[in-house]
Amino acid sequence: MPEQAGTRLVDAALGRLVRKKLLHDRYLTNLGRRGSPTAARVLPMAVPGAASYPERVLARALHAARITGFRVNQPVHGYAADLLDTKRRLIIEVDGWATHRTKTAFQHDRTRQNALVTAGYTVLRYTAHDIEHRLDTVITQIRQTITDLDHR
Repeated sequence: MPEQAGTRLVDAALGRLVRKKLLHDRYLTNLGRRGSPTAARVLPMAVPGAASYPERVLARALHAARITGFRVNQPVHGYAADLLDTKRRLIIEVDGWATHRTKTAFQHDRTRQNALVTAGYTVLRYTAHDIEHRLDTVITQIRQTITDLDHR
C-alpha cells in the first residue's frame, strides 16, 4: 500500500474504529513483516480524532511549528470544531469541496459559524487546497491570530 494511502487508512481507523495504542500494539506484534517499515513511518504521524487527511496535516504542522493548545474534533456549543483552542476561544475549520456541495451543508456551515462567533469564538476557515498548497501561509496566519488574541 502506498504511504499516503496508509496514512489515510490510519486516519480513518483512528477517527472511527480504533485507538492509537491498539494500532501501535498491533504494529509491535507484526514487526519485521511486510509493511512494517511503512507502518513505522505512518503511525507517528497519526492524529487521533482527525476526521480528514487535511485536518491531520494541519494538526501535525501546528505541532511542528510549536503552536500548542489545539485539540482535534472537539464539541463546542452543540457543534464539532475541527481544531479547538479552548483557552483562546479559537476554532480552525478545514473543509474540502465535498463537505459543502449541497445547499443544506452550505447553510448549516454558515449557521454554525454565526452561532460560534456570537458565543465569542474566533473562527478561521481554510480549504483542503489551502492546506495542501499554502500550508506555510496558513501557519503564519494562525500564529498571527494567536498573537493578536493573546494581546487582547
